[in-house]
Amino acid sequence: MVHTAWMMELMREKKVITVCPELLGGFSIPREPAEIVGGEGGDVLDGKAKIIEKSGRDVTELYINGANLTLLKAREVGATLVVLKENSPSCGSGMI
Repeated sequence: MVHTAWMMELMREKKVITVCPELLGGFSIPREPAEIVGGEGGDVLDGKAKIIEKSGRDVTELYINGANLTLLKAREVGATLVVLKENSPSCGSGMI
């Protein structure tokens, strides 16, 4: 796990919380792989695309619910910085 010095300092000062949108949304660990079908992330939020697990189950609402609950938590704690985990279904910004 790669951390920068400033991030470690925030952790020592207990100014960091961890949040997993997938868990907040109702997923368990491990999760089945899922892909956006019919567009991109914005299309999912607009109702034009879906998120489908490898087995075919539509999990769109679970992902949207997790995103909304994560945003609510960030607002609740007054977050001023968010660190996203690359390669994550919910947090990845370049590679998901």
